[in-house]
Formats: sequence, C-alpha cells, structure tokens
Amino acid sequence: QQRGRALPGAVGALCRALPLRARPAPDTLRRARFDRPQASLDFWRLLYALLKQIHRGKWTESDATDNQIRFVKSALWYHGYGRPELYRLPSDGSAGSRELLLAFSWLLHRLSLLEQLLARNRVKTGDETSVCTCEDDLPNSQKDTTEIAPEYGLEDRVDVRYLQWLNGRLRFQWRSLHAQHQEQCKLLHKIHLFTSGSHMDQTLGHFSVIETDLVRQPENYKQVM
Repeated sequence: QQRGRALPGAVGALCRALPLRARPAPDTLRRARFDRPQASLDFWRLLYALLKQIHRGKWTESDATDNQIRFVKSALWYHGYGRPELYRLPSDGSAGSRELLLAFSWLLHRLSLLEQLLARNRVKTGDETSVCTCEDDLPNSQKDTTEIAPEYGLEDRVDVRYLQWLNGRLRFQWRSLHAQHQEQCKLLHKIHLFTSGSHMDQTLGHFSVIETDLVRQPENYKQVM
C-alpha cells in the first residue's frame, strides 16, 4: 500500500527530470502501461529528444514524425536494443506505447540515462570564473584616415567615421565587460573570505555563491530541492 502511494510521486519526479520540450505528463506513462495508442506519439517524441541529446545532435521540432521514428529505431539498434516488436511498429506513431515504455525503461538502465539527465540539469553549487589575459589598457591612439582607392566607385566607398564609431563602441563595451568581470572576482573573493572555514569539505574551506544564498534565503530553493 505504501508503494502504491509512493509511485505517483516517483513518476512525477521522473517526468520533471526529462527534457522540457518533450516532457510527458505522468498520465502518459500510465496510458503506455496499458498500451493506449494515445500515448504513442508522446513517447516517440520523448525518445527522439533523449537520443538526440545523447548523440549531441540538434533537436528540430519540425522533423516529420516518420523521420523521428526512423531516427529512434536506428539509435536504439545502435545501442543494442534487440526487441523485434519495436522495429515492427508503424511509422505513423499510431500504436505501440507499451513497447516504447519498455524501450524507455531499457534506456534508463542501460545508459544510466537518469543519472546523465540529473548531472546535466543540476544546479551548480561551485563558483566558476574565467581568467582574463587581455591588456588592461588598450592603446588610445587611433589612426585617422579617409583615403579611398581611386579605382573604387562611389557605391564601394565606406564611411570611415562610421567605422570609427563602431570601433569606439566596441572598445567601450569591452571595457564595461572587463570592469564587470573584475567586480565579479572581487565579490567572489569577499564571499570566499567571509565564509572561510564554514564548509564541511575542508578541501574547499568556504561557501560558494549558491551555497551562501541558500543559507540566507532557503525559501527560494524549495522547488529546486
């Protein structure tokens, strides 16, 4: 009886871990268990999205249903899925939801699919920052020239003042980005300094930004937890 009560929660948690654009409703899994044809297309889309993600391919929503089904069958065959019943399913996605549920369960076990999804979608608690190797001071000298090759016609001429304006705008945006990066590093250093010795992991010794915010405002992370 306790297992029966826990099952809907487990199914809901599994669905929330799946890719958003092809995420099935928990009721879809129940329908597939009883081989309802209404669940077949949703499962084909789910398997297509998962296998595309595994193979680092770009998922295109406009792909025709038969193309998605063909890709899923090929990818499952590549990974060693051997049930012939799946490969006999129609290419219009009108039937076979139970077979697709079996294939999905096989993927979860064979490829450690759930672990991959959780690792990919997890909230990163550590702090990461890039190292800027650019020069702090850019040369301020600009070589002003308005010379244009005489053989070019009027339609080929470029307004050098416009190019200089673009260059100045780019330099300004780079300086702003560089200043923001330096400010981020200073704030990270403050957090690491003030939380030094607080972390359970002594190899780290300090809290990250996410961990500090979690301690200060735990209510903001209820859905994540």
